[in-house]
Amino acid sequence: MYHSHDFDAEETEERSAIEASFFKHFFGYDLVSDEAELQRHLQGMNEHDEAWGVTHRVPMSEIDERKVLNEARLRGFMRGTNADTDAIFEGK
Repeated sequence: MYHSHDFDAEETEERSAIEASFFKHFFGYDLVSDEAELQRHLQGMNEHDEAWGVTHRVPMSEIDERKVLNEARLRGFMRGTNADTDAIFEGK
């Protein structure tokens, strides 16, 4: 069975870009607008994930992998938020 947590960084970013462009186009949500916002979210996510991982004795290599996926997810959100969603969803 294949789960979303099996996606690599490239697949995670692509999936997140699609998700963010959908939410922008159909609901007007901006998930991540710019690099500064991305870095703020990334710092918080990484700090939380590392603390949780250390507390639960997750190997550091897995924590580091999660951090890579966190960044990929947020980069996808930023790309989707800034995409021309009319071209994506309406073919304009």
